[in-house]
Amino acid sequence: MSYLLQPEVIDTLTFIIYNNYMGKFKSIITRIIAVFAASALSVIGAGALAGVELWKAAMMAGIGGMATVVEALAHSYMDDGVLDEEEINAAFQKVDKKSASE
Repeated sequence: MSYLLQPEVIDTLTFIIYNNYMGKFKSIITRIIAVFAASALSVIGAGALAGVELWKAAMMAGIGGMATVVEALAHSYMDDGVLDEEEINAAFQKVDKKSASE
């Protein structure tokens, strides 16, 4: 037991735990940015046809896509207090029509 209390072991365990959570966090944030971009780009033509300013149409679609993902992640986290890879992927598949149909 005293081995686990040595500073080197504590530092190593802290490093492993920190990198695991930061890796998930970075992955989620970059994927959310990609959702924003994909959602925003998909409505540019429709916004132009409807007479909505380009930036407004892009912002509304991007924020809507992000909100869908964040809501799904929040519901998954509320279930058990943990987000695993399957739950994260399922949340992003709600806005990714291509991968959901494959």
